[in-house]
Amino acid sequence: MDFKILNDKFLRAINQVLEMDSHLLVHDINEPCISHRLAMYLANEFPDFDVDCEYNGDVDAEKGRKYIKLLRSTAEVLGLVEDAGQAGEVVNRCIYPDIVVHKRGKNGPHNNLLVIEVKKTSNPITGDWDAEKLRRFTSGEYENHFEYMYGAFVKFTVGGDIGFELNWFSGGERWEGK
Repeated sequence: MDFKILNDKFLRAINQVLEMDSHLLVHDINEPCISHRLAMYLANEFPDFDVDCEYNGDVDAEKGRKYIKLLRSTAEVLGLVEDAGQAGEVVNRCIYPDIVVHKRGKNGPHNNLLVIEVKKTSNPITGDWDAEKLRRFTSGEYENHFEYMYGAFVKFTVGGDIGFELNWFSGGERWEGK
């Protein structure tokens, strides 16, 4: 799918959250609730795809569950492992993204369109782990096989003056989305 088309659809869905579900943002309601509402609007925008929240299935994984591979050193910096390992060692980390726009039961760039992580400005967690997940989901590095075409990190501003920040990922890197 052309990025401009995808971006337009995505922004329409975000704007629907801001317009139709402002109560959730003004009152700083839980992130999964906000993610669910965004997923509902995305389902209308992407009728040829499945839109799921916290989807942990992986048709290609041995146990059918989703995990990503990353360098142990990266996992240590993010506080995901406690014990020191060998330099260059790759570790597995079980994950479930906030929202995916995909075709269930298939992997690859034609089936895995968009992976989304959602945060609120009131969340004290920085989003570094979310960014790393988006890098891995959009990359084949370290034998990651999902190959999502795009990743999006959405940070909703909560409280009195609601809004959002959006960062795109593609090819394992943060991307300006142009």
